[in-house]
Amino acid sequence: MSFFRKTGVLIYFILMMGAASLLILVAIEKITPDMAMSFMRAVASVQGLQIILYALGGLFMVIGAVGAMRLSKTSSGESIIAFQNQDGEVTVSLRAIEDYIKKISRDISGINDVKAHVRALRQGIEAVCEVSLTAGANVPDITERIQMAVRNRLQSILGLEEKISIKMHVSRIIKAQKGSEITQGQEEEMRPTEIPFR
Repeated sequence: MSFFRKTGVLIYFILMMGAASLLILVAIEKITPDMAMSFMRAVASVQGLQIILYALGGLFMVIGAVGAMRLSKTSSGESIIAFQNQDGEVTVSLRAIEDYIKKISRDISGINDVKAHVRALRQGIEAVCEVSLTAGANVPDITERIQMAVRNRLQSILGLEEKISIKMHVSRIIKAQKGSEITQGQEEEMRPTEIPFR
C-alpha cells in the first residue's frame, strides 16, 4: 500500500470516528446547543482558525471525491494483468484467462466441467480450478495433468516469468452417462487409485 493510500485511509478513519463520536455526544447531551454556539463564536472571532477550517474542509472534500471515484472504478472496472514488450504495454483480462483455462481443461478426458477463478498477485498469478470429474476417474493423475497443461499454456501464450500457482478443488464426481463410449486409454485412466490424503 502506497504512502498516499495509507494517508487517505487514516484520514478517512479519523473522519468516521470523529463523526460517530460527535453524534454519540450529541445523543447523550454531552454537547449542547449553547456549547455549539460558543464554539462557532470562537471560530468567527479568530481569523487564523477560520482559514485552517476552510483548508481542512477543502482537503476532506477532495479526499471524499477521490475515494468515491476510486471505489467506483474498482467496482465497475475489469481486473487485468499488464506486461511490457518491445512495442508497448499489453493488458490481458483475467476473465479471458479464466475462459482459456476452461477450454484447456475440458480437452482432458475424465473432466465433466471446470470453473476457474484467477487472481493477480505480486508474486505472479494464482488460479483456483473447481472441477467436476467423471466417476472412476484417476483424481491425482487428472488434476496433475490440468495443472501442468494450464501452467505450460499460460507461460507460453503470456510469456510470464512470474510464478503461476494452480490450485485444484474437486467439487463433484458425476456418474458417467449410459451409452457413452470410453476408449481403452480412458478406461485405464479412469481406474480407481488410492488418493493421498493429508
